[in-house]
Amino acid sequence: YLMFGTSTAQQITLNLGPNLISQITVWVVVANPITKFALDMAPIALGMESFVQVAFKIPATGTVSLAVSVLLRTLLTAVALAVVVAVSDFALMMGILGSVCSFTISVSMPCAAYVVLFWGELSPFSKAINCFLAVLGVICAVIGTVSAISHTVPGDTVGDLLAGLAA
Repeated sequence: YLMFGTSTAQQITLNLGPNLISQITVWVVVANPITKFALDMAPIALGMESFVQVAFKIPATGTVSLAVSVLLRTLLTAVALAVVVAVSDFALMMGILGSVCSFTISVSMPCAAYVVLFWGELSPFSKAINCFLAVLGVICAVIGTVSAISHTVPGDTVGDLLAGLAA
């Protein structure tokens, strides 16, 4: 407000004039999240489609493959919508993703991958330590997730929140 004064609108797009460039800018701002959603979901959908095609021996082309693709992409979008409706608080979602992903990527997965890749070459002590660390990472991820949920939603217990999500 110090730079532009008190006459500026809360949303930046409302400050733009009525000319053609401003209208194009507004529509680009509107279209951006829509295209990002499709681009972000495409690899997930392709992976799921490939898995279903291999698991159920569906040919890669044809009507059945197209129907499976449409069904999977619709279900994926519905699941994303359900998550957004159930967890509408951005801080809660970031806390959950942060606790799950950080421990999984940093602790559990490296230890588990190391044990799986070098099982025959590791000593029993090394196997035990790495398995323990992988399990500890999972436990910490669960504790971090529960903590993120309980600290983000004041006044509600974790059990009430989880019961509400399940209903």
